[in-house]
Amino acid sequence: MKGVMPAEGINPIEFPDVFCHVWGMFLSLSKKRKQDPMSGMMPIEYQEMVAYFSLMKYEATPLEIEIIDALDLTWINSQA
Repeated sequence: MKGVMPAEGINPIEFPDVFCHVWGMFLSLSKKRKQDPMSGMMPIEYQEMVAYFSLMKYEATPLEIEIIDALDLTWINSQA
């Protein structure tokens, strides 16, 4: 059946609680990503991250940036 969750469900990978805030940042940034008419959705640019963190008055760590990049790459690849 299409669109119906199997009775056994799915086994999602659990995101560590310590990084849940990074997931929230990624979702916020992802909503504002640019779209190219020829190639579709574009990766989140560092300029967008800088603007977002500035507006939120948040100083992201290098690890948080790496996680957002990895999440973004995973999302882009899933759309291909």
